[in-house]
Amino acid sequence: FLSIATSSNAVYKINFYNPNNNPVKLTPEIKYSAIMRKTIAELHEYFYEKRKKFSIRLKITTSPFSKKVLSKLIEVPFGDTVSYKDIAIKLKNQNAARAVGMVNKYNPISIIIPCHRVISFNGGLGGYNAGLWRKKYLLKHEGVNIDF
Repeated sequence: FLSIATSSNAVYKINFYNPNNNPVKLTPEIKYSAIMRKTIAELHEYFYEKRKKFSIRLKITTSPFSKKVLSKLIEVPFGDTVSYKDIAIKLKNQNAARAVGMVNKYNPISIIIPCHRVISFNGGLGGYNAGLWRKKYLLKHEGVNIDF
């Protein structure tokens, strides 16, 4: 399950949701806003038709550093991976790999901002706040050849 939150014109949150944690009131589809319908459609295309890029408008409200990290994550192509250190180097601060990892951990818009494509510099899987099994699934779904 995914929990999706939108404003009137942008997505500001997508998280993996475990229905055993807390029940969520589901909104009937006919009441979905245009941005919610578009988000659901593009996520459906990602999972079932191999959509590689999203065109949904995002609303990111976080620190300036986090925004920079998230903007670099969006640039990582479907089916590719980068390391935390690679992102830090792109930010011109090779010592910020750990900080990049923390931003990844609290990514507010999972999948569309593809933090699952970030792995450890040594080639290990690294972490994933929604569970490593989900990270493995998403990477395999995108055709990444992983042996973790």
